[in-house]
Amino acid sequence: MSEAVPACPLCSNASARELSEARNYWHCPACDLRFLHPQLRLSPDAEKARYDLHTESDGHRTFLEPAANAISVRVSAGAEGLDFGCGPFPVLSDILKERGFRMSTYDPYFAPDTACLQRTYDFITATEVAEHLYHPEQVFAELLNLLRPNGHLALMTLLVQPTTDFSKWYYRLDPTHVVFYSQITFNWVAQRFGFSDVVFPNERMVLLTRGP
Repeated sequence: MSEAVPACPLCSNASARELSEARNYWHCPACDLRFLHPQLRLSPDAEKARYDLHTESDGHRTFLEPAANAISVRVSAGAEGLDFGCGPFPVLSDILKERGFRMSTYDPYFAPDTACLQRTYDFITATEVAEHLYHPEQVFAELLNLLRPNGHLALMTLLVQPTTDFSKWYYRLDPTHVVFYSQITFNWVAQRFGFSDVVFPNERMVLLTRGP
């Protein structure tokens, strides 16, 4: 593997430092992102094979209820939403349909029709997606452009906390998890991409709002 310092995949800063407690993981001082060295990412086939191991369960539905609730209290029934990175089982999309929302789904592996990316939406959900992104800067810019004025982006990804022991953190150990965010990171995202508001309902949920 090259010893060259990798550029931050979120802000392109070239001053990242390798974490002493987790070799091959780097920390960006500009946006507070932590990320795996790009040369250690899985191949597309290996990544897809790991995703294929996922199964649907009642627990999955319970896990996603907070995201559905966050949308339901902010957006009126009948609004249009996109479940971005829906995975093999679009459980969140199904929950929101049951609540009266009109849903589209997209996933590069399991729902790859990009026609839904040519429209705009009142809200977008991306649950357990952000940590998998090889090019988060491009994706956040794309998601912003897919939102209508005052639209909401609801993300679920476990945030790095000041008390997180990154060397032992279970969330880091999944080989498909390559980027890790903190509240500082998402405050940077909000400012960089022009979101008008960002809130953190819990340690794994982020709500961003596009301005009018």
